[in-house]
Amino acid sequence: MSYWSDNQAQAQQVGAILLLGFVVIILSIFQSQVVPTENKQVEFEHSVDINSEFQTLRNSIIKTSRTGNPNPTAVSLGTRYPERLFFINPPPATGRLDTTDSSFTFENATLVDDGQGSYDDAMDYWGAETLSFDTETIVYDANYRVLEDQPTYRIEHGVTVVGYPTNNQSRSEQPLINGREITLNGVTTNSDFNSQGTNTQTFEPKITSEPTRTIRITGNNSDPIKLRLDTTLNASIWDQLLENQENVENVGSPSSGVVEITLNGTKAYTLEMSQVGLGANIRDADFKRNRRENGYIVSYTADDGTSVVEARDKFNNPIAGAEVVIFSGDSTQANAIVRTDINGQITDSYLQDVAFDSIKPRDFSYQDLDDNRNEPVWFSVDYGGPTGSEPEEVVSYNRYSEFQD
Repeated sequence: MSYWSDNQAQAQQVGAILLLGFVVIILSIFQSQVVPTENKQVEFEHSVDINSEFQTLRNSIIKTSRTGNPNPTAVSLGTRYPERLFFINPPPATGRLDTTDSSFTFENATLVDDGQGSYDDAMDYWGAETLSFDTETIVYDANYRVLEDQPTYRIEHGVTVVGYPTNNQSRSEQPLINGREITLNGVTTNSDFNSQGTNTQTFEPKITSEPTRTIRITGNNSDPIKLRLDTTLNASIWDQLLENQENVENVGSPSSGVVEITLNGTKAYTLEMSQVGLGANIRDADFKRNRRENGYIVSYTADDGTSVVEARDKFNNPIAGAEVVIFSGDSTQANAIVRTDINGQITDSYLQDVAFDSIKPRDFSYQDLDDNRNEPVWFSVDYGGPTGSEPEEVVSYNRYSEFQD
């Protein structure tokens, strides 16, 4: 072999090595710079989608709370990166949908008194110094591999919140106060709602306490009404959300994570409350117990003169199919158990047919036998004999603990 041939072979080998090294460098640059840049764009596009989907979920919950109709919606928990033949992808970007406990509380609110003693039982319920209602905040977090400073999305008290490491921002209007109308919606979920992964989760918000009743509240002794909200938004943002509400006198923060809205207590407000459930089997006994907690019974005379007993949940809405235990006089033993109709009511004819076939109801009256709100409060029905005669029997309705399913 000649000297020239040896040099030529060595040159070819060196060239091949250099070419291979160049390819490796190009691939390394692509892996370290181009792949992350493209994956970052994928993550950014998903973050745009989740921002829109969370807003849609918020709107769906509000629409269901007002109409009572289910409104299906979907949330894409995570995203996958495009397949690459010669390059390595990180694991898919996952997301987690969860909830945290929250509440809203009224202080110094009482029912407007019509001066005729109507709905005294509801007056008693709203006569407490404070009334607190449990709800849940919906929370979404993404586990992106490249995109930094990823926000946390929340739906709290009907407001979409985007949380960053240094501040939280609102991305929707507040639906709570509009002039003299106050609309509050509780949210409840079960374990089926909480989820994690990359798949798309479809949810169908369903009404668990339909807003078929409104009440009128005002300040006790005309003092200001305090509405306190558990929230991650600071008082200044809530003040901006409520800046056009002339009856809002002040927005402050009495403690961390709580905003207090002060309303003019000399005005009367129409209050509507509801509850929406998310997750499978949301109408099971657990949810029914939740909405019944601290509920009450009202007794009144309808426009047609019919006497009515109505079982209501803590959101002031009727409970259909609730069993009410009836007691005779001061007896502690149940005389009968009557189930409310589709309207959550027990009427004259229903009582006559189910409980006391031979006795005709005459009227309903309220008795407060115990000032302790944890004890039963009783509602009595006078059953009279022939026209003009004295009542033959008094039947009482247990207010709290005897709602059953």
